[in-house]
Amino acid sequence: MKLIPRLLIVTATATLVMAASPDHSPEPALYGADPTLTLEIGVAIDRFSQQGLTLPELSIYFHDDLESCDGHGGLFTGETLQIDLCTDTTHFIYHELAHAWAHHSLTEDTRQAFVEHVEAPSWANGNDPHDQRGTELAADAIAHGLRTEALSDAEALRTAWVLERYLFLTGRPSPRLET
Repeated sequence: MKLIPRLLIVTATATLVMAASPDHSPEPALYGADPTLTLEIGVAIDRFSQQGLTLPELSIYFHDDLESCDGHGGLFTGETLQIDLCTDTTHFIYHELAHAWAHHSLTEDTRQAFVEHVEAPSWANGNDPHDQRGTELAADAIAHGLRTEALSDAEALRTAWVLERYLFLTGRPSPRLET
């Protein structure tokens, strides 16, 4: 396994994370997905489960317009456990699933610790810039850490700070660091 020395620094911090469940995530209800997207969602959900990151029971809707996602590529709504995907990029599939995992699994203490760790203005305050909210930084870290593509040594070094955030949130190194 490749390890980035900087990742070792936060190993003690990872104890703030709620223990990951070994249970498998339930199959989501999919609406408007073609066979390729259905397969891609399945791969992503399996990737979460393989890492012990259990997702809640979700409804996932695919749209042809950004308006259905408030102008974003995807949107997670915690109250209804619904994901709306308005682009079919792998990044948004993992990113929105990461929002669902964080909503389902992270304690308020862990969310606050992450906000302080990354110096975000808040976890999800709508008055803060979207890309600076802790929830967005966390979803980006989980999405980057779980993607199925292996990391080259150079890419792992360039993205060490994102992989460190993945470790902070999950308590384990990214599977992308394994060879």
